[in-house]
Amino acid sequence: MPPSFLPLLTLLAGLGHCLPGKDCGTNSTHRHDYCVLGAGPAGLQMGYFLSQTQRDYIILERNSGPGSFFNVYPRHRKLISINKVYTGRRNPEFNLRHDWNSLLSDRPDLLFKRVSTQLYPRADALPRYLSLFAEELGLRIKYGVDIGKIHVSEPAFHGGHGYRLTDQNGLEYTCGILLVCTGLWVPQEVNFFGSELVEGYESIPVDPEEYRGQAVLILGKGNSAFETAQSILGRASRIHLYSPSPVRLAWQTHYVGDLRAVNNELLDTYQLKSLDGLVEGGLEEIAIVRYDSEERNKSSRRKKHGSVEMKGRGQLYLTLDELLDNQNKTLAFSPMTLPGYHNDNFSLRQPYDRVIRCLGFRFNFSIFEGAASLLHSGMARGRLPAVTAWYEGKGTPGLFVLGTASHSRDYRSSAGGFIHGFRYTIRAVHWILEQRYHNRAWPTTKLQTTQLLSWLLRRVNEASGPYQMFGVLGDIVLLRGSHFEYLEEFPLQALAQFSTLSGHRVTKSGMLVLVMQYGLNRTDTLGSGRAESEWTWAWRSNFLHPVLYYYSTIPTEQEMKHRPAGWPLPRPKAIHHMIEDFLTEWDGPMSHIQPLRRFLEHCLQTDLRAFYAGDEGSSSEGEYTVHTGEAKKTGIETDEGIVEERRENGGTAVRFGLSGFAGDGAVRLGLSGQVGDQELRYLHLLWDPNRCGAGQENTSSPGKVTASKVRLRREGRARRNLAPLGKDLYAGKKLREAANGNDIDTVRRLLQEDVDPCVADDKGRTALHFSSCNGNERIVQLLLSYGADPNQRDGLGNTPLHLAACTNHVPVITTLLRGGARVDALDRAGRTPLHLARSKLNILQEGNSHNIDTLRREVTQIIQMLREYLNVVGQSEERERLEHISTQLAHTRTKAQVDEVTDLLASFTSLSLQMQGLGDR
Repeated sequence: MPPSFLPLLTLLAGLGHCLPGKDCGTNSTHRHDYCVLGAGPAGLQMGYFLSQTQRDYIILERNSGPGSFFNVYPRHRKLISINKVYTGRRNPEFNLRHDWNSLLSDRPDLLFKRVSTQLYPRADALPRYLSLFAEELGLRIKYGVDIGKIHVSEPAFHGGHGYRLTDQNGLEYTCGILLVCTGLWVPQEVNFFGSELVEGYESIPVDPEEYRGQAVLILGKGNSAFETAQSILGRASRIHLYSPSPVRLAWQTHYVGDLRAVNNELLDTYQLKSLDGLVEGGLEEIAIVRYDSEERNKSSRRKKHGSVEMKGRGQLYLTLDELLDNQNKTLAFSPMTLPGYHNDNFSLRQPYDRVIRCLGFRFNFSIFEGAASLLHSGMARGRLPAVTAWYEGKGTPGLFVLGTASHSRDYRSSAGGFIHGFRYTIRAVHWILEQRYHNRAWPTTKLQTTQLLSWLLRRVNEASGPYQMFGVLGDIVLLRGSHFEYLEEFPLQALAQFSTLSGHRVTKSGMLVLVMQYGLNRTDTLGSGRAESEWTWAWRSNFLHPVLYYYSTIPTEQEMKHRPAGWPLPRPKAIHHMIEDFLTEWDGPMSHIQPLRRFLEHCLQTDLRAFYAGDEGSSSEGEYTVHTGEAKKTGIETDEGIVEERRENGGTAVRFGLSGFAGDGAVRLGLSGQVGDQELRYLHLLWDPNRCGAGQENTSSPGKVTASKVRLRREGRARRNLAPLGKDLYAGKKLREAANGNDIDTVRRLLQEDVDPCVADDKGRTALHFSSCNGNERIVQLLLSYGADPNQRDGLGNTPLHLAACTNHVPVITTLLRGGARVDALDRAGRTPLHLARSKLNILQEGNSHNIDTLRREVTQIIQMLREYLNVVGQSEERERLEHISTQLAHTRTKAQVDEVTDLLASFTSLSLQMQGLGDR
């Protein structure tokens, strides 16, 4: 081709494009990379994304404006899509969770609330909004183009075949990628004898006065049927709804396409005996016949034949096709052709003035020809086209079905057939197109692994895509060791093709998938047991809640195909449910954040807490102390021997066992084995049975945490990678000092300033350890409410519950147990808090105290601790036995009687430990 022709060809090619916001020309040939068929909500949404990436596209619309379907439907002009303008939040992403009509764009002012603030808006507002969207974004739309035929054409720009579209004037449009956004607009009909006597939803009069005093039979029980019934409820004498399936209520099924409460007033008049009702039966087996007295006998008198009384003139009767004479079917009939003749209790035996068809709509398959023909989906009785998990037509490469017509992927399970759902699936398809045809990988956010917890919490609390497209779109976390890449709203059913569709690979570190989903258990939606509130039972949540799946590799197609029934994904290597929340705010420090952090740490094998390193300027600001009495220079002598022995090389050999009573009556806990070069300068007081007695002078309270006089620099101690410095380091130290000093006001102020309550010193101790050892219940409660971990271990493996059990602070024990503390947590000696409780009972029995009140008080406290524990694990029989022991204790009068109860309790405690599998641990 001569070079002189190139400028001319460029000019001609330019004439084939639309100017933004203007009607395109009438050239006989139009070539584009992308053709978008339909300027409804789906077509405009895809047009926006194509415009943002400056792709060559055209939107073809057969009518004179966008969203023309909503100029007619719904017929009674009230939308059932929620438009909750006032959410009390300013976060635009969060607000989209409750805005079901807006399309996605980078314009914060281009939302549906600009045209209506009604919760259920008038239908006229939607075309008005769509017009604003198209005009202000300058989308390329050509109106008045009614495509009648679609064929496969010559190869397209991506190497595959393209598509040729022919309109009503014979003009052709060719494209490499065809995006079908036509929705469902062909009325769904059922052919049966007399169906010509039935009026269609698309053509019925909408003035209620037209139905005054009439008996109306409506075929269908969906929203269009109930919308019609609601409109005439105050005028019609009798309204019956007939369809094969019982009515499904959206608030029961969580599917927004089922019957919505805004249209269901007829349920009241049905169940409250006001002449209206619902009946189930097959549509293909019925027939509608008219009784015309003039044709039958030229008489207007009422006649009675058998058990059926023929009433009125020109009225319609529902009958069964099998009762009609197949050889002589006419619009007239004899009484024997009515079910009421054979069954005088037949529900629909009375005649109707009108029969109305309200069976919804189906996709228009007729325009797709040859190799471009779309297959029928097995969902929705074949009314929808079959598409892949990435919304490409099955057998039609390069042809994608978007919007309501793509609902076969999540029919009756999510919101993909509605604006608030398909706006997100369209965005997902857009990124798939970018990767496949333009080599642009799906966008990700790259962050440090230490930020994963906060990023996930942000998404579960504000993201609208996974919230609306629950179980269908999910966030993917690509784990990369010290960092991660976060990919939003990927089609879950396409997970086996993740790398191909997204342009990202999964490394040996694995991947996390965040999904919002409802519980699988069918419950009474409004019953008393409809929700779970304890985070330990999060997996039984019924309402919408976040679920995280961890996979070490991408699931295969076979695994996706054979996943458990009702699961959006195959069985993972690990799974975590976040407990459902009444406010849909997953920010509870104990119910949501801590369990999530522990799950992530398990998957990542990384501690995500913000620990503080013992750098050159750090030291221990406090120690757990004991009163040891006189001790030899080489160690502390007890009934069991040496607890701590200083070695010549500077190390220590520590025995970690219950040591009985020391010289001053204190009970000690030591650590068996060596601590290497680290010096263990503190011991844990277990229990002093005489601490409540008189005559103790010049001694501090057992279990009190006092300031250490010796501040040693530790050589060779491990530094933690997540260590903040400077101001944060100082704030964490101040928090521990305030907890140690019982300064609740300072503790509260520091927590309000976002100081991490899980911050530990170089011995692993947190503010919760100090306050639990001190027995300060108020500070313990405050720390837990701000997310302190009740199961965090110090350097010796002690949890706060170990320390509370050792020091016998029962109110603190109760608070920790209710806050999620585990009684099976092991210290470095392999003992649990319950082991310590049992050991204290042994000491009681071996002790020589004769103070019956002290003994009774100690046994009572042990009972209370076990009572709280059994409430957590839910052992009803053991609880009853414990209450019996408690009753016996209340009636004791002598030490011998108390000892008998103690024997029972010691045996009981041992039994409980064995039942929990802890006795040999």
